[in-house]
Amino acid sequence: MTTEQTHENDYKHWPRASVIDGRRFSTLSDRERQILSLATKGFLDKEIGRELGLSLNTMRTYWSRIRAKVGGVPRAALAAAFVSSHTETSAKTRALSDATYVIDLGSMTVKASDAMNLSHGLAIRKQHPVEAYHRNVHPADLPLLEGVMEDIMSGNEDRLHLNYRLALPTGIRHVSVVVTAVKNAEGIPVQVVGKSVDSFDCRPLLDSRVMFGLWTEDLLTGEFWADDECLGILRLPASKRRCRDSFYRCLHPDSVERARGLVDETVSQFMARNRHDYRLRFDDGSEVWARTDIAIEYGLDGPFRVLGTVLCFA
Repeated sequence: MTTEQTHENDYKHWPRASVIDGRRFSTLSDRERQILSLATKGFLDKEIGRELGLSLNTMRTYWSRIRAKVGGVPRAALAAAFVSSHTETSAKTRALSDATYVIDLGSMTVKASDAMNLSHGLAIRKQHPVEAYHRNVHPADLPLLEGVMEDIMSGNEDRLHLNYRLALPTGIRHVSVVVTAVKNAEGIPVQVVGKSVDSFDCRPLLDSRVMFGLWTEDLLTGEFWADDECLGILRLPASKRRCRDSFYRCLHPDSVERARGLVDETVSQFMARNRHDYRLRFDDGSEVWARTDIAIEYGLDGPFRVLGTVLCFA
């Protein structure tokens, strides 16, 4: 069977009369737009699901909803039509889209491009607080971003070129932007406009390696368990899989107190999620940055389990 015949068979079950109504892309939800946007970039369903935290069954449900709204055609045709619908914009809209993001310094909210929001796992075509974008910044680079914001807001700087890293489960993404202050008639900064530029970061690809592990703890029994990836990050043997204290011994001394109190802090504030950036220190003296995200599961009698992830920026 030829490649052309294989592709033809893939499409046989689709009705030949199905058409796409490009005008109905406007009826899609933010999540449906996110899925289509990632599909246009060549992401497979399992990759889209991993990026957005969705199961394959949920992905199938979303594709069914998209087809019901737009047209019952293959996903490749949907993705192509979605791209086409976005390129048929006015020159004015295209000019405005040149700005990657605009920060309103009064409300500290961000109006960002769809691409930027998708890279941060945020809903597109919506404004988000500045903190939502800082959540994915590499912890070693966060002070740099905060310092730039202080310089802009104080009027000390009008224009800066900034390089930093985003730490995502899919890897380390290097970002290079030019930020410019917009001032009112009194010379007071009121907005910050950021525009992506070509990055000349030529560090080896090994710098972009990210390790991702999972752990869980039963809050009622105290039982703790970590997967092999988590043990690998902390350089612990399998015999320490159920020993939480062994994890604390791998932390930099400055990070231990916050790590030990993270769950209690989250529960006491009735939060469902929390995050901690910290350093790991190993016996050979080396150190790496890591990030833990936790989700608390609540029952009728209160919290009963913690689900955690460890993201290591090796």
